[in-house]
Amino acid sequence: MRVDPREGAADAGVEVGGVTSKLPPPRTFGNSSLIRGKKQVESIMWEKLEQACAADSSASLDFLIDELRAGDDPHYLFDALLLKWKFENQLPLLQPTSMSDVPPDRKGEFEQVYIDAARQTGQKLLDASRLADAWMYFRAINEPDPVTAAIDQYEPPAEMNDELEEVLQLALYQRIHPAKGVSLMLKTHGMCNT
Repeated sequence: MRVDPREGAADAGVEVGGVTSKLPPPRTFGNSSLIRGKKQVESIMWEKLEQACAADSSASLDFLIDELRAGDDPHYLFDALLLKWKFENQLPLLQPTSMSDVPPDRKGEFEQVYIDAARQTGQKLLDASRLADAWMYFRAINEPDPVTAAIDQYEPPAEMNDELEEVLQLALYQRIHPAKGVSLMLKTHGMCNT
C-alpha cells in the first residue's frame, strides 16, 4: 500500500512495517529554502513524521496524533486516533473510521475508541468556537450536551454575521437549543422578523 498525503509528492520510499509510504519532501519555493508560517511548521512536521516512520511505526502514529492535537485542524485527529487502534489490532488501515473490517468480537472496543475520538475531536473544535464542526462529532455519538452548553454561552454580535447564522442553524434547525435560538432571533432580528 502506498500513501501519498499530498498530490505530486516525491517518492521518499520510507519503509514502515513492510509498507512503503510516500511522504512529501520539505516544501521550497523557487530557489529559496525559507518557508514561513504554517507551511514551515507543516514541512517540519512531515520531516519529523518521516523520521518517526523510519524508526518505529507505532511511535510514528503517536507523533502524528500529538502533532494533530497541537494543530488547528482537528478533523484529521479523529482519523488518526482510529487509525492507531486499527494498526495496533492489525486490521486494515485504508478506512480508519469504518466498522466493516472490525471483527464482531472487537466491535464493542472499537465503538468505545470511536466515541472517545469523537469526543476529543468535538471538544477541540468547540474550544476553537467551531460549533457546526463540533456538532458533526457529537451528533454522531448522540451527545448534544457539549454543543448545547456552547450555544447557551454564546453572545451574539451587534450585527448579523456568518457565525451567528451558524449558531441559529444549530440551535433552531438542528434543534440543539431551540429556546436559545428564539432568544437570539429576538435579539438580532426583532419581534416581527422572528
